[in-house]
Amino acid sequence: MIASQPSQPLVAVSADVRELHNYLWHAAPQQYLEAAVAGAGVFPVVVPSFGDRLDFDQLFGAVDGVMITGSGSNVHPSLYGGDGCEANGPYDTARDSTTLPLIRKAIDQGALALSRTAAAGHWAVIAWLIATCKLNGVEPLGYLANVLTRIVNGHPNSQIDDLLPWAYIRAPELKAVA
Repeated sequence: MIASQPSQPLVAVSADVRELHNYLWHAAPQQYLEAAVAGAGVFPVVVPSFGDRLDFDQLFGAVDGVMITGSGSNVHPSLYGGDGCEANGPYDTARDSTTLPLIRKAIDQGALALSRTAAAGHWAVIAWLIATCKLNGVEPLGYLANVLTRIVNGHPNSQIDDLLPWAYIRAPELKAVA
């Protein structure tokens, strides 16, 4: 057993199941893992799609959040009373058997759950903002707090470019000159 605590939050990441070279692989798309590491600064842990063979209580006791990635497969229609014909596929029932319980568990426990739906779009924007802040030498939490305050206080939509991270670091200089 490793004695030290991890410095990065652990985030469970859903996996697709794909066949390649006569093996079944459990994997997550690169762009989601990259966004988790570079954008959010978390440690992604890919969870194999073994469904009820996994102890989700143990998993939630070990991680700080859950990321449900996008997939080339669709949720099997039999799970919501739809038509399971090939035209509605492809399907990944192993993924369904793991991601759906993960989502339900996250909701039940009030855990951070990120998905490919609208939340994932927001996740991607926030991850991009955080990564862009870091690349421009801007402290992300302070930046986000400041930008949200400025929006709430009526920052004009016509000047939205002023709120982007690379403009944010120049703004104090501009004000000092003016």
